[in-house]
Amino acid sequence: MADRVGQRLGNYRLIRLLGRGGFAEVYLGQHVRLNMQAAIKVLHTQLADEDVENFHREAETIAALTHQHIVRLLDFDVKDGVPFLIMDYAPNGSLRQLYPKGTPLPLSTIVSYTSQIAAALQYAHEKKIIHRDVKPENMLLGRNHEVLLSDFGIAMMTQSSQYQATQATVGTIYYMAPEQIQGKPRLASDQYALGVVIYEWLSGDRPFHGSFPEIAAQHLTVPSPPLREKAPTISPNVEKVVMIALAKDPKQRFMSVQAFATTLEQASLSAQQAPAIFSGQSLQPSVEEITPTQSAWPSIATLSFSQTRQDNMSRPPIRSQVAKGSISRRTMVTVLVLVAIVVGASSFTWLLRSQQSPIQNNINTPTSGTTPSPAQSSTSKTLDVQANSDWQNSGVSVSKGTVVKIEYVSGNWRPWPGANFDGNGCLSCNPQSDPNNIYVPCHHGSLIGRIGTQVFCIGNGVTITATDTGTLDLRINDKVIYDDSGAITVRITLK
Repeated sequence: MADRVGQRLGNYRLIRLLGRGGFAEVYLGQHVRLNMQAAIKVLHTQLADEDVENFHREAETIAALTHQHIVRLLDFDVKDGVPFLIMDYAPNGSLRQLYPKGTPLPLSTIVSYTSQIAAALQYAHEKKIIHRDVKPENMLLGRNHEVLLSDFGIAMMTQSSQYQATQATVGTIYYMAPEQIQGKPRLASDQYALGVVIYEWLSGDRPFHGSFPEIAAQHLTVPSPPLREKAPTISPNVEKVVMIALAKDPKQRFMSVQAFATTLEQASLSAQQAPAIFSGQSLQPSVEEITPTQSAWPSIATLSFSQTRQDNMSRPPIRSQVAKGSISRRTMVTVLVLVAIVVGASSFTWLLRSQQSPIQNNINTPTSGTTPSPAQSSTSKTLDVQANSDWQNSGVSVSKGTVVKIEYVSGNWRPWPGANFDGNGCLSCNPQSDPNNIYVPCHHGSLIGRIGTQVFCIGNGVTITATDTGTLDLRINDKVIYDDSGAITVRITLK
């Protein structure tokens, strides 16, 4: 491939090569008039005249994606049949460069990265856009070390008339969902790819190895090896969440990529609380299968922690060390441990049930009993509330009639710590029509919420009764773009 350093594409002169991949090579470009730099991605394809229009259409779709965790597309064009894209420059490289292959990451770091990536994917999915090539190489680090997802739809853009034979397998085979290998990608395909990335981050290894055909065949037919075989210290609940995202059937994965990220975060919290209880225990999780239903999405049955019959029978009898009618300290500790295990397992099971619908299986033995629904639940969410960041999905599903309370925890945006989020509710509303307001009844720059068609002002600790059903979305009440951004953490409680 020719080295393009020194060439001019659009208003940028290519000053050095940043990287080269299967679909394109990326250069650092310097604007010929302005003191600004950008990343110039030159695609490895030669477009025929009839393909140029399609490229423009795809590029316009990507350019419309404006999200704090998506690399912004500034411009695009075709020169001498070669298409190129001009994008924001992420100066801190990619997560692949930061963590080379074979490097396991701490769970807390994985949860943070997953939250940011899932937010970007969820935003794109709501616009019916599939990424098709989710992998660490396409996860860049911005100026503040925030994660930026790049290359939306790039795999599809490379498909000119001379590449139609490989149309069915665009993407990277290590992370490719079974249905994408078969040429039928869907939104859930990105969730599968993200699941493979998280599998790799947790264990330091990808689930499948071999040649292209061998890996493709394994994605299609072979279950991913259990995570705990490669990393025994991983929580069983964390493993279960990842394995759901790696289901062969897309209908058996989580309802959305945001639901996947939210459940992983909850599982990680349970993993942080579990060591003091489970340390030294030989208990292993088992999943009780449930009968099929007509629901379109998967659900996980109750997680029960039990030892095998053989293990119990092989254990030698314990002689009584205390007088009849008394309770030993060891007995009391055992009882408390078992109670803690049952409570923790039941709580995590309820979370999984709320995010999924029943798994279709061939097990004929139904599970008896029901999973209790808690009277109240709460979760914390960190939101980038930069103006014009668009509605941000909190991952919390709300039913009509549910009472919702949102409380300020920490953080700030622009110059105001918790601005207009001080418990005053609508006392700080501004009835005047401000052209920059998203929701006129609320004060300019305050926090607003949305559930389905219901939009409302948010005051710290003020309760709102949902008049519609949907996911709780949050954003700042401002259309104007500001250079200074911020982030706040809020606690969302449902009653």
